[in-house]
Amino acid sequence: MPPPPVDVTPPPVQNQITTTDVKPPPAPEPRLSPPAPPAPPAPPAVAARPAIVNATDPSCRPDYPPAAARAQATGVSHIKFTVDAAGKVTAAEVLGTSGPTREHRLLDNAAKAALATCPIKPGIDAEGHPVGTQVEVFYTWKLE
Repeated sequence: MPPPPVDVTPPPVQNQITTTDVKPPPAPEPRLSPPAPPAPPAPPAVAARPAIVNATDPSCRPDYPPAAARAQATGVSHIKFTVDAAGKVTAAEVLGTSGPTREHRLLDNAAKAALATCPIKPGIDAEGHPVGTQVEVFYTWKLE
């Protein structure tokens, strides 16, 4: 005879709910962090500038050409210099002559040659690095 069948059904589960009058603690108040300090000011930008010719240096003062002095030629020579990043003149050009005569051209050429030997601070770019640039000089010729 076979054994009787076995009941494997689990007993019913009773859910038990418990209630309490205890309230949970209050949620912490959100803390406001202090505002971030202002960023430090940016360093001042370097202002780009062209080369500076020290035309008042006595070592590069042009001599008055004798023929121009005899002709009593006076005027203002306008010279443009191209300067490299080391402060050396690489080219010079007369943009405006001191006058219409041959003696005035002597003045212009004397100014161009002498002023090219003056001390020159090279130009600088916006980052402060030396750069090649052009600079114009006006030299006034007066007889004393």
